[in-house]
Amino acid sequence: MTKKTPVSFSADRDVVIADIARSPLGLPGPKGALAGIRPADLLAQVVGAMFARSHLKPSEVTRVLIGGGPAYEKLAQEACALIGVAVRPEAPRIPWGSAQSVVHAGVRATGRRDVVLVLGLTAETPSAAWLHSRPRGIRAEMVAADWKLDRPMLDAYARRSRQRASEVAAAGEFASEIVPAVRWTAESTSVITADETIGHCPDPSDARLFYEPDLARKYPGIGWCLNTGNVSESVSGAAAAILVQGEEASNLGLRPRARILGLAENPHVAGSTLCGPVEAARAVLARTGLRPDDLDHYEVGETYASIPLAWRREFDADPDRFNPRGGSIGLGHAGPADGLRSLATVISALEATGGRLGIQASDGHGSSGDALIVERIPRAVPALA
Repeated sequence: MTKKTPVSFSADRDVVIADIARSPLGLPGPKGALAGIRPADLLAQVVGAMFARSHLKPSEVTRVLIGGGPAYEKLAQEACALIGVAVRPEAPRIPWGSAQSVVHAGVRATGRRDVVLVLGLTAETPSAAWLHSRPRGIRAEMVAADWKLDRPMLDAYARRSRQRASEVAAAGEFASEIVPAVRWTAESTSVITADETIGHCPDPSDARLFYEPDLARKYPGIGWCLNTGNVSESVSGAAAAILVQGEEASNLGLRPRARILGLAENPHVAGSTLCGPVEAARAVLARTGLRPDDLDHYEVGETYASIPLAWRREFDADPDRFNPRGGSIGLGHAGPADGLRSLATVISALEATGGRLGIQASDGHGSSGDALIVERIPRAVPALA
């Protein structure tokens, strides 16, 4: 029997999200909507827009964190130079390894007088090789087996994710989280305002994505349900957030959009049979004293359809509040920017619906996962003269 995985918690600090935003998402390759925009330029456009609308000065930033590891530090340095941020970006070591984990690192890094800029972006040619690695895929297959999820269930969930994302996009409801991307060429200037990735559905091949005869013999209980139609696709994009403590936000004249109520990480343990996002969510709910039904929005990572389906079943989550705008199956997985992208979706959805509390949970390597709970901060409507 696998020993229960330990869960670590953040310290109790009043950390708020002063602002958060993302770029439109584009399909990879030379014909994609974002092709021709350097990743550093795309990220700088997102951050520059946040600085403009929050009236934060680049000189007030005290720390910069970049997701994706050291390979992304140079791109982050270029983006910071473009917007006038002199602080050198750091790539925190994140053992549990989800795209969301850089947000957790940013929360822990936010001291009393800090203004922490958290960045995420994809490289020029995002690849699905890292996203759908064999260890992660087998773990997702095991989750499907443990929760008795078959292929029709996974395929139906994926179709619903794409349908929801398409409906939200058609209603223009992603606009509040997107900073338009500007592409310059020698001949023209174009502005991309919406996700190119929505409505792009890969062929749901009958081939089982991770099936191999040797693996089937090693894992006899797996049904091998994952295929190209019920997993996320790699896409291009950038996202950023500004984190400060509540008192410093007031000192700087910022109007924060949300407060971090709690977070938890479930680190990978070899041989564990636990589902990381489920365990992390269970821990953060216990820490905050909240019940699943207290939450107005559930945002659970969709790298593989089996993970959100298992999560929804475990917590008996209301389907209407569960990934109501689609997730990374419907929108695409933006690599190291995906955690920030999904958090931007949580906050914009709460603002649009008047909801108060939302949870974001995602999976990393093996049995790892993380979760955080945010509280929307209502913004006063100025009185009419």
